Amino acid sequence: MTTTTPVQHGERRCYLRGCQRPECRDAHRRYCKRYALRVVEQGPVRVDLRPAHDRVQAWYQQGYSQRQIALAAGGISEGVIQSILAGTINTLHPASARAILGARIEDAGQPGATRLDATGTRRRLQALAATGWPLIQVAQRAGMAHKTARDAVHGTHVYAATAHAIADTYDQLAHQAPEQHGVRQWVTDRTRKWARAHGWPDPTFWEDWGGIDDPAAPETEPEVSVSRAEVITEDALWLERHGYTRHQAAERLGVTKSYIDHSIQRAAARRQKEAA
Repeated sequence: MTTTTPVQHGERRCYLRGCQRPECRDAHRRYCKRYALRVVEQGPVRVDLRPAHDRVQAWYQQGYSQRQIALAAGGISEGVIQSILAGTINTLHPASARAILGARIEDAGQPGATRLDATGTRRRLQALAATGWPLIQVAQRAGMAHKTARDAVHGTHVYAATAHAIADTYDQLAHQAPEQHGVRQWVTDRTRKWARAHGWPDPTFWEDWGGIDDPAAPETEPEVSVSRAEVITEDALWLERHGYTRHQAAERLGVTKSYIDHSIQRAAARRQKEAA
């Protein structure tokens, strides 16, 4: 069981909740100054991407997933690997480059052959169900039998190939309405009702609070006032105001650009709703 301290005036958490009291604004300014000092001292030093890109690309073509490559490289952000493969960045942080160039891909096991904890796979299938995606549709799009996906929802371990296929399919469908892809309304309604009956959180919950692959992460909203998504949104906007591109901000914060885009859009929608 996790314990949390209540948000108090004089903390940056309070400022992020919208408080404009002087002590809360001062706490936010102190944080920004410390952040700026760290940037000055450590420097946004970048190195040539090509050596790391060539290595990551070769591993990916051998059948290793982005998640396996990230784990082999010492657990660096999967978003960094995704950005490298997508070609959305031209340079790389030295620490990330060293981790990739010094990695042993053998440490990640054979492509698709190992057994993994099923927590992340189960939660992804459940989250898709919460948005209306029936299990059989997800299985078809992931290129597997319906029984394989059904077993993953109730099992404790899955093959790596299953976990990676579900993770990739989840990334594609998490923010897609199933009705717009040919799934009948009565099917999506029944699937959402099934998910609600089991109390399964949707993809937005996991974006806000993180930990979808962590068995210890709670599956209900923690009793804290500031979510991970809110903090990352605030930090990303601060980095942009200080000259970083959104791609650079995403890499520095260890997330993907699409995650930041979506979080900023949702934050704007919340502000409009609160102002209405």
